[in-house]
Amino acid sequence: MYGVVPDGPVESTADGIEGAASTRLIRRAEVATLVADVPGDPVQATRRNLNAHTEVLAEAARQTTVLPMRFGVVLPSEREVVEGLLGPNHDELTSLLDQFRGKVEVTLRGSFEDEDARLREVVQGEPAIARLRERVQAVSEDAGYFDRIRLGELVASALEARRAADERRILDRLQPLADAVDRDSELPGRVAIKAAFLVDRARLEQFDAEVDAIARELAGSLRFSYVGPLALHSFVSLTPRTEAVWA
Repeated sequence: MYGVVPDGPVESTADGIEGAASTRLIRRAEVATLVADVPGDPVQATRRNLNAHTEVLAEAARQTTVLPMRFGVVLPSEREVVEGLLGPNHDELTSLLDQFRGKVEVTLRGSFEDEDARLREVVQGEPAIARLRERVQAVSEDAGYFDRIRLGELVASALEARRAADERRILDRLQPLADAVDRDSELPGRVAIKAAFLVDRARLEQFDAEVDAIARELAGSLRFSYVGPLALHSFVSLTPRTEAVWA
């Protein structure tokens, strides 16, 4: 199972999980779920299967509102799809589809181009760090032990402050164009921002243009990966026999 959509035409050409070549809709009273037959349960979480799951949902998201199912959900029959998911959760599913009607998810990741250059900028731009660095370099490793620890702390703090400023600059530009933002707060050292945005389909072209403008302005400093439109992975999660749950 891939996700829940409004009852209506959804064309699919992407190969699905375990190479399933065709998907279909199982419908019940204005709600449908996108499914395909698979050879067994559990479904193996291989890279190919994970990518296939994402691509099927992305293809559907280019056409309609998609409430994604978590990867690996398999039910034994169409009857179980209706009785385990669509039937008992019909009211909440229709409510969520109405709430997210016309919305898509896009993701943005910005990584620093040159970590060494970024470190040099911090050292040169922070007099306290530059002075402490000179003092550490002038003494032996043992004599400068505590100063080295302090230097590392100051550099780490300055790098984080600059990363947070870059992130804030980007979010200030993009948040007004989105209905919601889900940002990662724990990031690898080279990453300035990683966030998912809930965007109205009617504003997607404007959002795309703003991302392009930011990428041009920060070229040489940050490298961006921008993906979408996608199903609403960061904002809704569905499981059978349970209510829809906010992610």
